Amino acid sequence: ALLAYEYFITLDREINLFWKRKVTGATVLFLATRYLLLLSYNLLGMATFAPMTQKVRFLFSIHCVVLEGVQLVVALCQYPVLASFSALRALALSGMNWPLAACVFGLALVPFVLDLVRTLLLDSPSVM
Repeated sequence: ALLAYEYFITLDREINLFWKRKVTGATVLFLATRYLLLLSYNLLGMATFAPMTQKVRFLFSIHCVVLEGVQLVVALCQYPVLASFSALRALALSGMNWPLAACVFGLALVPFVLDLVRTLLLDSPSVM
């Protein structure tokens, strides 16, 4: 609820600063960070707090695999976005030190690669 409240109270600023201007890399990074997180929490909430009557349990079990797959894709999509953000911060704070930013980006992608390998090889994903 707190996340939704924060999104609601900052929506007017977001519209003025991002939606009404030319699309840049920073715009894409901001929107991806913001809305992938929101989507991830909504999908997780649907899976966790769905009411389980007998009829819903049957329907939910059919769609559970699909929901799990979508949640996994959304969770995995967050890693490159956050790695990009971390690398850009390192680049800005280090006085445009590109090797450092590339190192930060690579290290920030390690969890992404490990989760992807775990998913593909062991078929037991670890979702954020």
